[in-house]
Parts: sequence; C-alpha cells; structure tokens
Amino acid sequence: MERDKPAATDLLETARALLRDELIEHLPASQKLNGLMIANAMAIAARELAEAPALEGEAEAEMRFIYAESEDVDLATLTRRMSRDIRNGRFDENEGVYRSLLENTRKRIAISNPRYLEASQK
Repeated sequence: MERDKPAATDLLETARALLRDELIEHLPASQKLNGLMIANAMAIAARELAEAPALEGEAEAEMRFIYAESEDVDLATLTRRMSRDIRNGRFDENEGVYRSLLENTRKRIAISNPRYLEASQK
C-alpha cells in the first residue's frame, strides 16, 4: 500500500530544517544552544527511525548465528546470554564475535554521533 502521508523521518527532517534555518536566529541568545540541542536530537531521532530497524535485524541475525542451537529463544534472552558469556570470557579469543560487536558499535555511533565516528577514523 502506498503511503499518502509523510514518514516520521521526513517530518523530523522538515521540522529540524525549519528550526535551524528559520527559527534559531529569532531565539534569544540564552536559548540558541537549547534550540541547537533540540535540532541535534531531532537529527538523531530521524537517523534512528531510518536505520535502527535494519541494524537491529543485523544484530539479531549475528546472535542467532552465534547461538544457532537456540533458534526458539527470543532476542532478549539471547542478548542476556551473550552479555553473560562476554562477562565470563567465553568470546575473549573469538575474532568473529569481536568484529561483529565492533561493527555494530560503529553503526550505532554513526546513528547517534556521526561526526565523532568520522573524527575517530582519521
């Protein structure tokens, strides 16, 4: 079915652009930082809406691959199990799990703070 209304990400991006391009300059100096923080939060929310479902799907697929014997277990249980296994050192020498977690972390940082990620890779 085709949507006849804008997506949440589009609404957030439009509102953010309006705030940054037209409203912030009219705010009192004492409120400009607050306006910029709101605009930044809107950008993060838009990226999360657009990218987080795919990221969550990838993370779940990785966990289900690692715990292939637990196909009937829900994701929350697998997450707790992996956390426990990491704390207990089960994956200390597992390069595949390390790479998977590192890539997941990079993708999450790209959503929440892409400039930090770009600066850290220079």
